[in-house]
Amino acid sequence: MILRGFERIRELDIELPTGDLWLEKRAAVKWTAEFGKTLKSCVILGYRCGGVSESDLGGGGGLKTRVVWTISALIAASARHYMVKEIVKENMHLKKLIVSDRENEGSVVMNELGIKEYREDNGENDDIDRVWWRNSRTRVPAVRMRMRHEAKLELSNGVVMEGATLVVVRPTANAGGVEGDEEERWDEGLVAAGGGFDGVYGEAVVKLIKRRSYLLEMNSF
Repeated sequence: MILRGFERIRELDIELPTGDLWLEKRAAVKWTAEFGKTLKSCVILGYRCGGVSESDLGGGGGLKTRVVWTISALIAASARHYMVKEIVKENMHLKKLIVSDRENEGSVVMNELGIKEYREDNGENDDIDRVWWRNSRTRVPAVRMRMRHEAKLELSNGVVMEGATLVVVRPTANAGGVEGDEEERWDEGLVAAGGGFDGVYGEAVVKLIKRRSYLLEMNSF
């Protein structure tokens, strides 16, 4: 219905007026996610500015805050994915779809294969007993999250990111037994050339991917 009057659309870039996240003061999160019928991967960059120390990020060296940033980004991405469900199913010639926002907070990307998967999805990922906060988003599958962070990340133009955090997320089902060094290489390939981020954000991603990582797992939600 949104695109009534347009035919044979092959590429579509939807820009929302604002981002989706409501974060604490001086915090920022940037993300880019690839979807098919469900999440394929997500790269998340979070940081704070304005003289915030590592201890200000919360207990456990800031782990709680980083997990909150990650979950918030995944919920935002899955909501955008759900939003375009009818667009994908109604436009049979669509080959590429991007949903971004004017604040450059995040982007959902779907390529031709992902669009085909979503179009043919029979709803097996839908919850039978949905609760209110799941009614307008795609279910996030069980995921593996490899986190890297730096207490203070200095970039070439003088920008300093406090508590800079890079999280690379992929479904557990797609891991295929890949672990350790091989998983690290997979991460590096995903974020090559900045991982879909421009400017200082791309530079931050390239620097953070070289830092030591630690692995977290999360159940579907």
